[in-house]
Amino acid sequence: MDRSSENDNIETPYSLFDGDANDVFTEQRTETTVIKNMTVDDCEFAAIMTVEAFRSKLEWAVGKHRLEDFTRLMTQSYQCSPEIYPRYFIAIYKENKAGLIALRLKNDPEPAEADYLDSYTTLGFCGFSGMLHVSGEMEYSVQDTKQCHIHHLTVIERFREQGISEALLNHAEQEGKRLDCTYMTLICNSLSPALQFYEDNGYDIGKTRGCCHGKSKSRWYKMVKQLPCE
Repeated sequence: MDRSSENDNIETPYSLFDGDANDVFTEQRTETTVIKNMTVDDCEFAAIMTVEAFRSKLEWAVGKHRLEDFTRLMTQSYQCSPEIYPRYFIAIYKENKAGLIALRLKNDPEPAEADYLDSYTTLGFCGFSGMLHVSGEMEYSVQDTKQCHIHHLTVIERFREQGISEALLNHAEQEGKRLDCTYMTLICNSLSPALQFYEDNGYDIGKTRGCCHGKSKSRWYKMVKQLPCE
């Protein structure tokens, strides 16, 4: 696979933070967008999208020059974690992979951890230590069986303003209702351009906390939306 063709078109996205896949396959169509479950063939794309969603954290943790190596480790992790695929949804826009949304429910498995020796060899001591630190910050523990948490939502820069974020978000909410959840949650940075998008789509700001790294004065907002009863 020519990875450069995807990387060249990926810039800082609108993001939340700055089961067998063959058994579950759902698809939602808009006029030009298809939403599908992740499969093993999507692991590299999912890794690229995840790294972009948490870019500021990862640049601080492992170094900007190591993000490509970290993406490779993330790809390997996803390849070893088919049980998470039913919670990952990919937007196909005009036959291109354009965005991704990842969900978490209570007791969901996390992606498999990358091999520690490989991680240490690839990232070096400082990068490996930073990876361990930021990994905890990237995860979110869902406490309520009625809660559907949006772990991250990312759209490639050149595909924005095409309704793809809305299509992914709507699909996630429909999935939450299908799984008998009564509300959605997400974490959004106070300085993120996505904040207004979520507020416009019915998400209210709840708890806040300070940034986890560096000298940033931004805040993290926990946002909540109640799902309508049918």
